[in-house]
Amino acid sequence: MAGIAKSFAEANHHPVAAIDGALSDSVVRMRVLLGSELSFSAVASIDSDGNGLTFRQRIDHEARSFPGRVFVHGAASLTASLTSPTGARNHQIHVVQEVQDDAPESRLTDYRRIVLDVSAHEPRSESP
Repeated sequence: MAGIAKSFAEANHHPVAAIDGALSDSVVRMRVLLGSELSFSAVASIDSDGNGLTFRQRIDHEARSFPGRVFVHGAASLTASLTSPTGARNHQIHVVQEVQDDAPESRLTDYRRIVLDVSAHEPRSESP
């Protein structure tokens, strides 16, 4: 037996994941130095329905080019961090942020991606 569809106002809506205050669906790209510590904040993430949110930041092992291990500290908290491995020179590390609501009928999740381009040198500034 088919259920009755809820109106837009009654239905659950996806949360919106924020990275460091930016509410967007775009991929965040960062150039980072070997051995540098980075933090990612999901504090500005929102749920228009007022549901509670849970957070998870993880390494996407399939998309990255660095074959070594990378650890995300505080992966289930609002702010997570990692240190770019010293062996990751000229490699990419992909971090996926997951924000899930706690709606009782069906939990919905939004995803954001952070691509870290690891370099041994500071980015050069362009001359005018």
